[in-house]
Amino acid sequence: MRDAVADVLIQRRDLSRREPSGLLPSLLVHGVLVALLVVATRPHPVELPPQVLTVRLAPAAAGAKSRHATVAAPRVEPKPEPPSKSQAEEAKKAPPALKDQETLFGQAAKPKASKDKPGAVPPEPAPKPPDTAGASFAENGQGGVGIMPGVGAAGITGLEGGNFPYQFYLERMVTLIGENWLRPQTGADITTVVYFQVHRDGSIREAEIRKSSGSGVFDRAAIRAVIESSPLPRLPAGYGGSFLGVHLTFH
Repeated sequence: MRDAVADVLIQRRDLSRREPSGLLPSLLVHGVLVALLVVATRPHPVELPPQVLTVRLAPAAAGAKSRHATVAAPRVEPKPEPPSKSQAEEAKKAPPALKDQETLFGQAAKPKASKDKPGAVPPEPAPKPPDTAGASFAENGQGGVGIMPGVGAAGITGLEGGNFPYQFYLERMVTLIGENWLRPQTGADITTVVYFQVHRDGSIREAEIRKSSGSGVFDRAAIRAVIESSPLPRLPAGYGGSFLGVHLTFH
């Protein structure tokens, strides 16, 4: 019995002595495994490609001087010598210069008006052309009022409907019709007479050829000038007729 107990104690002693020798390699193995895990799980830095920045330098301005350029010294101009007495006297004798206003826009200076010589006879004024537009009408309505528009000519040779002493109205009527009268290019000197009625509201009616010129183009141009002038101004309030008949001759 004592021997069995002694054997167990001896085995435990031997086992306790062998445990440190087996524990150390185990610890080393576990340490290596832990180190490998730490190294494997550590994030590795990622290498990025280098970035290249392009910088453009603006060219230097043409004619720009360097910072170290020397500054030219200011030029000292000599003072003008005072004019001599002879030059001052000549300047006083010289005529004054023309004013700027006389030479603006290329206009020359106006010459002074010469005084009238004694005994000179003043020229007679040019005679005025006869005033055909101011001719009065007779009581029966016959008369004439003429104008010279841009192309051709026209004139009143007769009136119908009663006494019409309103000269200003006839002149205005002939002027308006003359503005629409475009004379055709005809070689011969021909005339045509157009009759029309001017009603109280100024409208033109019953326009027709009373005397043909022999040229259809000429007659149609005269009729067109009358019709395109409608309406004329209203007839004067003092006129008693319901319309005014007009005989208009186109030359």
